Amino acid sequence: MADVRSVSAMEPPAWPGWLARWLRRPGARNGAVTPVREAPLPPPVPASAMHAVEESVAQEALGVSESAWARMMTKVRDATKADCVFAVEAAGLVVARTGTYGRAEVDRVAAHLSRSFDFLDPLTEIGSAVESVCVMFTEGRWLTAMRIVPAENIVVTIGVIGPYTIVREDRERIRAVFTTVFLREWARQGASVPHA
Repeated sequence: MADVRSVSAMEPPAWPGWLARWLRRPGARNGAVTPVREAPLPPPVPASAMHAVEESVAQEALGVSESAWARMMTKVRDATKADCVFAVEAAGLVVARTGTYGRAEVDRVAAHLSRSFDFLDPLTEIGSAVESVCVMFTEGRWLTAMRIVPAENIVVTIGVIGPYTIVREDRERIRAVFTTVFLREWARQGASVPHA
């Protein structure tokens, strides 16, 4: 009859390197686990810092300074009496925001807003492209969004949440102001139109 031994009683083969050392450590064959001392991990970067970095990178990619974004967001919020105004770049990243809504809420609204444009764009029976979306919620809050295309390869969506919607003339004014600021910022930096 063949010699039958349990796996734990078998000697490890003479493997070179780390595996042999690992298998020869005390208690390795009988299932005992020795504690492994690892270097402590660096503390995680706070979410707010990560959001600030994301906004900064998106602002740089669009070629508009943080101060210009802050001025534009504040002016739109004051003019529309909105609770929150935010800007979203083509990939769905929130570029700037101001108001009473927190970052998580704005990110969630922005994600759904981007999808609403995607769902409505194919309705060519109505028109060639969606420029704005206005939605009224039962509580009387409005979400108004405008697509701005300051250059052929740049698309920015401005979202406004508040007690009022924005009529067409005001949406056109907001679009014109943002486009002018974009063009002025690009000229000030002496750069060509950035590629989104």
